[in-house]
Amino acid sequence: MGIFLCSKSASQRGIQLYGIILPMQPSFFWQGETCEYCGGEIVEKRVTLHRKVKGNYVLIENVPAGVCAKCGTRYYAANVLKTIEESVRGRRHADREVVVPVYAF
Repeated sequence: MGIFLCSKSASQRGIQLYGIILPMQPSFFWQGETCEYCGGEIVEKRVTLHRKVKGNYVLIENVPAGVCAKCGTRYYAANVLKTIEESVRGRRHADREVVVPVYAF
């Protein structure tokens, strides 16, 4: 499953990350789009991203993404990726912190 930047304009889209609320356009952004890998329909969903940043794990919840209904490939608009980058670089404050159990194999 890959993560890809969408080249469509997304200036009116919005998301809520780390307590920041931006305007949200209706879910027509991905309408008519198909997956570049399998040809499946792209549908808009809210997803959670799991990333490791400077040795720490970060969860970013409620992220709008185009997700292929067949293979699950995720696509993100440019402004969404910018907001994610600002969040993980510490320019936005986290909503909360959680304790994560770690298991050895």
